[in-house]
Amino acid sequence: VVSGSKDADFAYTLACYMADNGLLDFTNWLSERTNNVGKAAVTLQSIVFLTRTYNKAKLRSTAQGDGDSVKLVLSWENLASMLRMLTMVDNETMSQVIPNTDTTLGSQGKIILERCLQMYPNIATLTNSSSSNNANSPPNQPDEIEEAANAYFQKIYASEESAREVVEMLKRFKTSGSSRENDIFACMIHNLFDEYRFFSKYPEKELRITGILFGLLIKEQLVSSITLGIALRYVLEALRKPPNQSPQSGKMFRFGMFALEQFKERLHEWPQYCSHIVQIGHLREGYAALVGEIETAMDDNQSAGSVSTAPTAPTGASGITESSVGSVLGGEISVPSSSMGGFVSSTTGSVGSAPLGGLGKIELPPPKPKKAVFGPGLGRAVNAPAEQNETQNEAPPDQILDRVQFLINNLSISNCAEKANDLRDILERRYFPWLGNYLVVKRISTQPNFHTMYLCFIDSLGEYGKGLVDAIIASVYVNVGKLLRSQKITTSTSERSLLKNLGSWLGQITLARNRPILQIMLDCKELLFQGYETGMLIAVTPFVAKILEGAKNSNVFRPPNPWLMGLMGVFRALYNVDDLKMNIKFEVEVLCKNLNLKLEDISLRNVDLSKRVPPVKEKNPDFNLKSQSAAAPAAALSPDKTSSGASTGGDSAKSDDEPQQTVIPNLAAYVQVNPNLTQLFEQVQGGPLSTHITLDLLKRSVPIAVDNAIREIIQPVVERSVSIACITSKAIVTKDFAMEGDENKMQKAAQLMVANLAGSLALVTC
Repeated sequence: VVSGSKDADFAYTLACYMADNGLLDFTNWLSERTNNVGKAAVTLQSIVFLTRTYNKAKLRSTAQGDGDSVKLVLSWENLASMLRMLTMVDNETMSQVIPNTDTTLGSQGKIILERCLQMYPNIATLTNSSSSNNANSPPNQPDEIEEAANAYFQKIYASEESAREVVEMLKRFKTSGSSRENDIFACMIHNLFDEYRFFSKYPEKELRITGILFGLLIKEQLVSSITLGIALRYVLEALRKPPNQSPQSGKMFRFGMFALEQFKERLHEWPQYCSHIVQIGHLREGYAALVGEIETAMDDNQSAGSVSTAPTAPTGASGITESSVGSVLGGEISVPSSSMGGFVSSTTGSVGSAPLGGLGKIELPPPKPKKAVFGPGLGRAVNAPAEQNETQNEAPPDQILDRVQFLINNLSISNCAEKANDLRDILERRYFPWLGNYLVVKRISTQPNFHTMYLCFIDSLGEYGKGLVDAIIASVYVNVGKLLRSQKITTSTSERSLLKNLGSWLGQITLARNRPILQIMLDCKELLFQGYETGMLIAVTPFVAKILEGAKNSNVFRPPNPWLMGLMGVFRALYNVDDLKMNIKFEVEVLCKNLNLKLEDISLRNVDLSKRVPPVKEKNPDFNLKSQSAAAPAAALSPDKTSSGASTGGDSAKSDDEPQQTVIPNLAAYVQVNPNLTQLFEQVQGGPLSTHITLDLLKRSVPIAVDNAIREIIQPVVERSVSIACITSKAIVTKDFAMEGDENKMQKAAQLMVANLAGSLALVTC
């Protein structure tokens, strides 16, 4: 009778009352009424009924506890059922025009849904909960569900279960077919959101746990659609609280930081949300690194302004649009198109005809210039969490450890097979992570001349050594990441040498054996680009070049492999960059020679390089800016400059006769130029340039070129030599002068030793 009643208002009121008293299932009743009167009619009747009663809705258990169950017109549970039904209506039905009006069902339904969600934000958890409960199963008692939910929270705060374990449990509950587990999931989400207003009163331990749990819910996509928008708004509100204003404000800020740390990997999905975060002043001051990561995430996506004005906003994996997030944050609830079907018009993603509270749209700040940041997008090797890199591998007992180290010390090309058999008898496979790390840190990174021997030894292990190969590669990635993140990598020749050795080994154990270097582990192309942007080419170029050298012995990765040639195109583009240091260009030339490639035959990738952030060349270790004195010989060798100099007469001659300041005083006296070189230029050039290259010009230019070469090589050599000499002298002098009472004598002896030792080391190195 209720399902077929022509009086819609009476039918809905009676059905809600019966559902609140356990006499019928409201969701099933809506389905029956749809079958009786039609989908479009039920949709219109639901919209009209909600428009009249939505502002009087109460939680069913609350009304029963207050004795108002008779007066209750609409309960939250029935409201959620109708909203859930409306979100499932197809586009064709929603596009129908309401009789005697010029509006559609979709536009009116969208308005009422937004109003309901604005008045009752937590209703979204009930709306998103599973509606596929078994109708034949006995209804769950609210008190029982509440107790079960509270019991799980108590386990978290009592450290009986971690937040991650509870999140995994909630994943199972959300997708479970059990109505009880679905209700527990919805109740836990509802309670957590409802507790937000009390977070400022939580103790520190409970606050941290709650923040981590809140962030994990967002990261693992346990909240979606409108619920996700509310969760993100809560985090943003907490981050906006000044941390030093009051204890309560500081707690809310820390909650926001705990939560943000968990789901920051998903921030790239919401550029508009990122724009709100980076505008928080105290966050930029105290957490510049985090803000830098977020700005990088913004740069990697389309601008937030284009997202907010696009005809159709793309939806993420969680089912929420970027425009929806922006509207939620601005105080305006927008409905994601993926969950609303026909509610969202194909030509607009904004709120319908009735604005909520007169709140306007969000005005985004103008896009900021890109900043060069080293790290994001380079792969797990560089961006792996610190705790993962610091994992302690299980070491074997001391007796076995000594035997293994003795075996490695006595390893040679001739006895690899014998030592491999000995290792099988000594070491269990579970100790391979320790052995792999030992070989990488103590042997491979410092002994490039023995790489071939270690490869032969690994090959001799056969099937037994497969796990060792994986352990070695994993350790190489970890140590490569440590070196690339080191602050000294651009100034320390020893660290760059270790990185270069690891690159050589990585190429031999992967590319040379037809094994790829996955982009998810190490993105070599992006590594070169970011090295160019941040002044790290001096370390990155030899590393990547050594990796690619392994391709010369590969059947898969040798030229013209597209992956390899793409990287070579980047190398050639970098080679042509003005003022790039000669030692970086030399690495490119050596790589081309090893791969039997000609530099001029490699396709350029200047377009890709032009899209990157231009580096600042001043005080950049990758560039050698030419001084005026260095530019003089180049100007003299130019035909245009020479002819113009001849026409000006005395001025040019005066500039040529000026003495040049060189590292070695009177360097020109030690440089002898063969007179036959002028004839050689005439034979080779055969053009107008040859007529202007005279013996006097060469005598002036060659010393300056030699001086430039000395300046370029002497700085790293001197730094390395002085560093070694200081360390050595300190150890020796403090021991020899331990009983010396005169401090000046010890200081003078140390200075003399450092000076002589550093000079000798520099002489040997050069």
